[in-house]
Amino acid sequence: MTKQVVVAALCLALTTPAFAQQDGPIARTAATQQPAAQPIPKTRMKNSGMYVGGLVLSGVGGFMLGRGIVMEKGAVCAGGFGIVACEEVGSSKNLLILGGAALAGTGILLVALGGKRVSVSPSLSGVTVRFNVLK
Repeated sequence: MTKQVVVAALCLALTTPAFAQQDGPIARTAATQQPAAQPIPKTRMKNSGMYVGGLVLSGVGGFMLGRGIVMEKGAVCAGGFGIVACEEVGSSKNLLILGGAALAGTGILLVALGGKRVSVSPSLSGVTVRFNVLK
């Protein structure tokens, strides 16, 4: 056999599960040892009210923005019996687009700020201090 075949067979034998389960220095290498699990720090949402409010504002703003984009520019006329009243809808289209963009942008900002995860640190909020004045 050639040297390459012998080296390949030896490498294959060393990496098989049956060989790795043997008790020896190769079985206890750094690759097979698991690092100690670090405790996961407890976190909470920074402000759930801001998060929910941001979701609502983003939804309403997105609807208004889409409605403003789809709306056709022109005049809406209504009337009967020879009386016709027309109203131009171009200003309301622009108002829907700008208002929807502002609401959606504000909502996205509120979702990002309110949904930020912060660590829960031990605080004195649950501690009550009592003073016994009477003896």
